[in-house]
Amino acid sequence: MMLDRSVLQAPLLDHRGLDLGAVRKVNYVLQQSFRYEYDAPVESLHQRLVIVPPARHGNQYRRAHLLEVNGAPARRRVSRDAYGNVVAWLHADRVTQAIEFRLAAVIERVRDDGPTLLPADTLRSPRLLRPTLLTAADERLRDLAADIAAEDDEPEEVAQRICDVVSKAITYEYGVTSVQTTAAEALAAGRGVCQDFAHVMLALCHLVQLPARYVSGHLLGQGGTHAWVEVIVPHGQQAEAVAFDPCNDRRTDSGYVTVATGRDYSDVAPTSGSYVGTSSGRLTTDRKVGVLAAALTRPPTAPSPAQPSASAPSPDLALGNRTSWPRCGEQAVQVVVDDGLGLPDRGLAAEDTRAQARGHGKEADGFEVRVQAGGRAAGGLGGSQLGGDHIDHGV
Repeated sequence: MMLDRSVLQAPLLDHRGLDLGAVRKVNYVLQQSFRYEYDAPVESLHQRLVIVPPARHGNQYRRAHLLEVNGAPARRRVSRDAYGNVVAWLHADRVTQAIEFRLAAVIERVRDDGPTLLPADTLRSPRLLRPTLLTAADERLRDLAADIAAEDDEPEEVAQRICDVVSKAITYEYGVTSVQTTAAEALAAGRGVCQDFAHVMLALCHLVQLPARYVSGHLLGQGGTHAWVEVIVPHGQQAEAVAFDPCNDRRTDSGYVTVATGRDYSDVAPTSGSYVGTSSGRLTTDRKVGVLAAALTRPPTAPSPAQPSASAPSPDLALGNRTSWPRCGEQAVQVVVDDGLGLPDRGLAAEDTRAQARGHGKEADGFEVRVQAGGRAAGGLGGSQLGGDHIDHGV
């Protein structure tokens, strides 16, 4: 569905006042931008973006989205990669000064639509069992895995133990690692950002023969984008992806929005590409993500003089009003968004995305430009994932 721009001006709910674990449905709005600036014109710019959430991931749905390019004419196409991620490929013949990629999306989570189920043969997928350059084991990782595998537990219990071990083994510290830092290096240093926690957990899962994959996405309340791990476990005649956040030592919940999955960071880097020219590239990023609407599970009760009905919510329960939020279960909160997402034009109230907090990745200072022979430069974004459209809406 094409995104109605008025939704971007709607006020957001304060997610801190909502028990998202008890919410039946929740709608999120995501706005994200990547702006590249150059000292001199560049040519033949090729960009790969992995920033559009999938049409469906378990009980998460992409309801509408828009991907725009400003600053230079660009040809574009959208495809799915080997992991089912939405990948946008863009090509600009010439960029005079700057080019900007902007994503806006509305995502919905429906709690009762069940877990993230996969075909049973996913449990034997070599892609999810074999190490990569970023998750290869060393002696320290092997010793840690031997201790974890000593107990004969169910796969999900082993995964939880790995999550706990990784959370204790690494201290969150921004700016000490890069996108090339391996799991072994991060564990040896004992410091890193969320992508490092995820890589170490993946390395340990591989060593104990647990199929697992890297997840790029967003976490409400964090300043940047986030990374975590999905461990694949048996589920009847199928397989289930169970998500763990080792950076915060917990299972994921409705505060998480999944964008892409892969073997490691390199599979799902949100932005990467190349151009011809001698100019250095500077990347500026921005991101806003928040709760647009939520519906709690408790059915409406008969109205009383002290309690308005759900069909006529009080000002305290109106969309975007932050004055007073009831705890889950005190009374019904039913915020309805119509199918066309036609919301009133109001000022956007969203969290500042630049906070330096545990659990988020690098921002613009993680950008690297590598000038190669012949003047071609390649750029990528450091840190954990930043990790729509005028591009193909069927993807």
